[in-house]
Amino acid sequence: MIDPVAVARGIDTLRLAEARWFAGKGRGVRGVRVVDAMPVPSLRDGFLLLVDVEQSDGDTERYLLPAFVSQAARVWEPAPGEGFWTAVVEAIGAGDRIGGLHGSFDMHPSPAFARVAGNLYGERDLGMDQSNTTIVLGERAALKVYRRLEPGRHPEIELGEALSARAGFTGVPTHAGSIVHVSERGERTAIAILQEFIPDAEDGWEAICGRLARAVDVEAATDEVVEVARIVAALHVTLARELGTTRATAEEQAGWRLAAERQLERALSLVGAEPGVELAAMAPRIHLELAALEHLPAPLLCRTHGDLHYAQVLRSPRGLHVVDFEGEPTRTIYERARPASPMRDVACMVLSLDHIGRTVQGRRHGRSGPEIDIERWIDRAIDRFTTTYAAELAAAGTELEFDAPLLRAFMFEKETYEYVYAARMLPSWLYAPRAGMARLLARAAT
Repeated sequence: MIDPVAVARGIDTLRLAEARWFAGKGRGVRGVRVVDAMPVPSLRDGFLLLVDVEQSDGDTERYLLPAFVSQAARVWEPAPGEGFWTAVVEAIGAGDRIGGLHGSFDMHPSPAFARVAGNLYGERDLGMDQSNTTIVLGERAALKVYRRLEPGRHPEIELGEALSARAGFTGVPTHAGSIVHVSERGERTAIAILQEFIPDAEDGWEAICGRLARAVDVEAATDEVVEVARIVAALHVTLARELGTTRATAEEQAGWRLAAERQLERALSLVGAEPGVELAAMAPRIHLELAALEHLPAPLLCRTHGDLHYAQVLRSPRGLHVVDFEGEPTRTIYERARPASPMRDVACMVLSLDHIGRTVQGRRHGRSGPEIDIERWIDRAIDRFTTTYAAELAAAGTELEFDAPLLRAFMFEKETYEYVYAARMLPSWLYAPRAGMARLLARAAT
């Protein structure tokens, strides 16, 4: 086993601070401490390291570092193709508990492991994750390694097991296994999830943007929205059946409103004075809309996706697949794992349709040739999505309810979140929530 003090000294903190998945950018790294380490079976010098990273502002966050460690305690991250990740997947398949420095690492293969991840050859970095690392193995399996770690039952693993392993829901990648760290106190932390890789899949966002940019007929250009609405409804119905439902309490609804209003205040502090944003002028009306979160009749809650925008839906020759059940990355694991109103997922998807329209509008600026009316497309796409979703719930005979007033309130809450996201992460994105919020306010509640 390794010497944790020597290994901590061998970690390149500058490279760590610059990694795409490191959440503390701009704060600097003051020090690193190795908390635990899992030796990767069949690799003499391969380890999964749990490290606490102390930042210059005093905060400490826990991260996972896959690493080769030399006898001189030199530490470097494995590159795809070196066999490290294949060995990790083989360890999942063995289903053992592997002892670490202080705790242990539980390997949990699913019944589908052999079909999805047996006899894999070849590794490549998917290269799309910002907060995690996903390795594609043999073009059949995808191992997502969580980088910033939090204790608790991870929603992506829990929902993957419920949807795929238990319910046989084909609208998600097949769940093949997971790795969970267990501390000496029994605290459990998700390390990785292994899933089926969907080959030849289109990124939902870019694909629809490309098709919309070439479209000339509004009705034809919204046909695929109907398919997406159907799979979202089927997803919610399956989650409600497998994991149960509950009625929101008055305290929960009051908490939704309070959190949404705090989020609005945060957005105002970030962008309220920006020229052309006009959020401050809209704020009084937004506050009134957010009040509905507390005062509407108590809705039925179930487990949900939690961050269901259009890019989370992949299209392949086999059909549509919903992916990335982690929930909003700014929320804690506890918050992401709580039951919620399905209307929040629907609100996220509806606003995504608005943002798709704004994106295409911006990309085609100044181009000549026939063009679809983007405002009409947004209206029709949202109408077809919500109408289809409501009809699918009714046809399924589920106890879940389509709630238009609550949907509207969540749309304001989610659009406010987009202001915060844009201000903190992607200022060039501000045009999308600005236009979306103006559209919401221009259309009176029905």
